[in-house]
Amino acid sequence: MGKDRISGQLTTAEIFLALTQKAMPSELNKKWEEFIESNTSTPANLESFLEFVRKQIDIEEKVTFTKGTKFTSVEKCPTTLHENRPKGRPGKYMTAALQIHTQERIRCLLCQKFHDISACTQFLASDIDERWRIAKRLGLCYSCLKKGHRKKECRVSRKTATGETTIHDLLNRKDVGDKKTDEKPEENITKVCLKMNVDKKDGSSSYSNGSLQIARAMICAENGMKRTVNCILDSGAQRSFVKREVVESLGLNGPKEHITISGFNQRNEHRKLMRVELRLKGVDSDNSCVINALCVSHLCGKAPLNPMMEEHEHLKGLKLADQFQRGEVEIDLLIGIDHYYDIVLNEIKRVDTSKPIAVKTIFEILGARSIGD
Repeated sequence: MGKDRISGQLTTAEIFLALTQKAMPSELNKKWEEFIESNTSTPANLESFLEFVRKQIDIEEKVTFTKGTKFTSVEKCPTTLHENRPKGRPGKYMTAALQIHTQERIRCLLCQKFHDISACTQFLASDIDERWRIAKRLGLCYSCLKKGHRKKECRVSRKTATGETTIHDLLNRKDVGDKKTDEKPEENITKVCLKMNVDKKDGSSSYSNGSLQIARAMICAENGMKRTVNCILDSGAQRSFVKREVVESLGLNGPKEHITISGFNQRNEHRKLMRVELRLKGVDSDNSCVINALCVSHLCGKAPLNPMMEEHEHLKGLKLADQFQRGEVEIDLLIGIDHYYDIVLNEIKRVDTSKPIAVKTIFEILGARSIGD
C-alpha cells in the first residue's frame, strides 16, 4: 500500500485488508484491483473489499429456489483463511470473511413460502377437519407433517405407551364430541355463530323473550310449490338456516358445505350441511328476494306468544309481518346477517324502549320486535 507499517502509518483496518487479500485467490485480488481502478468513487478499504467478495460469491453461486429442494446461501461469519498462505507458516489469520455453506430450507407445500407447514398461517387458520383434508391432499405424514413417508414409518414422532405413533398436535381432535366429516377439499369451510340461549334444564336452545324479530313469509320453489314459514331475523347469526323438513317438502336441493357452528355455552360442532337457494316473499305482497340458507334438522325452541294488539297503540293500523295475538310457533327459517339487510330497511317506528319497535321490511309490511318485555 506504499506505507511504512513500522512507523505506524497503517491503520488496523488497512492491516486486516492486506491480510485478507493475501488469503484470497489471486484471481479474486486481480478483479478487485480492476474494480477499484474503474470505480474511483469506491474507497479501497476493508468494508468495500468484503462487500466486493460477497457480490462475487453471489454472481458465481447459482441459487435455485425450487419447491422442497436445497439451496445455497451466503452468510457473513468469522472463518479461518488457509488459502494462499506460504507453506510452513504456522499462524492462522482470523477475519470477518464470507463463508459459503449449504443449508436445507423447505418451501411450505400449502402456501409456497419458506417455512414449515406447522408454522403456516393458512394452515393454522383452518379447523381440524380442513387440516386433515390438507394433509391428505398433500400426502403428509400425520405425525410430523412432512412429506415422503407414512405415520407408521415416521422416525421423529413420539410413541404412545403401547408403541403406536402419535398424531401431530395440529391434527389432534381435542374435543371428543367432534365428528369427522367427509373430505372434499373443494368445498368451503365456514365458521358461523348462533346467538341463542341454552335451557339449563334440558339443554335445548331457544331465543329469549326480548329482541325478537319474527315474520311470516312464503318460500316459492322453482317447481311451483309454495310454503308459508315463520322466520326469525337474527343479526347475531353469521349465516341463514332453514329446517330440513321445509326443504324436503318443497323438493329443493343444493351443494354441501363444511361448517363449524358455535353457540353460547356450547361446544363447537363440525357439520356438513346442504346449502339451498330460497325465493322469499311476503304473504300479502309481491316483493321478494333470493337468499341462501343451510339446512339443519332443528333451529331453536318455539317463539314465545305475542301480546294483544290493544296493548300497543302505536302499532294499530300497521300491516304487520307477524300475527298479533298468537301463541307459540315453531321457527322454520333463521335469517342471519348474510341476508338481514336484504330484508330489513332503515325505517322504524317506536315510542320508548319499553314498547315493541316496528321495523319496515322489503315486503312493504312491518315487523315488530319486543325489547322490554
